[in-house]
Amino acid sequence: MPRAKLASVSIAALQAEIQRRIRKLKKLIAKRNRLNQQIAELQGGPGRGKARKPVSRPRGRRRVFKQTAEQFILKLVKNRPRTTAQINAAWRRQGRAGPANNTLGKLVKDKKIRREKIKGARGSKYRLA
Repeated sequence: MPRAKLASVSIAALQAEIQRRIRKLKKLIAKRNRLNQQIAELQGGPGRGKARKPVSRPRGRRRVFKQTAEQFILKLVKNRPRTTAQINAAWRRQGRAGPANNTLGKLVKDKKIRREKIKGARGSKYRLA
């Protein structure tokens, strides 16, 4: 219904237009719900398009280890020098999150380990100070 001045439109016509729009809205909502259902089925989720909970463990939980991060790295480099990649690989194998780079930097700053550049390659090698 095109816009017109309200004074020139009867109340009955306005009511009819409102009812028509309500019926159209109900059909559109039903269509949206059907599409959401189809999307959920394609994604393998439960019906009605509800989001599934993540499978992995929740983030942000603080883990407790037998050794502190510093003790772990000092023990690694005690016997022989290790590269950053080797330390980070051992770090992840122990189940620690993220790389060990912050702890390595702290140990170098505290002069507990020394950082040596690897000639002709990327990365560093660490040994006890």
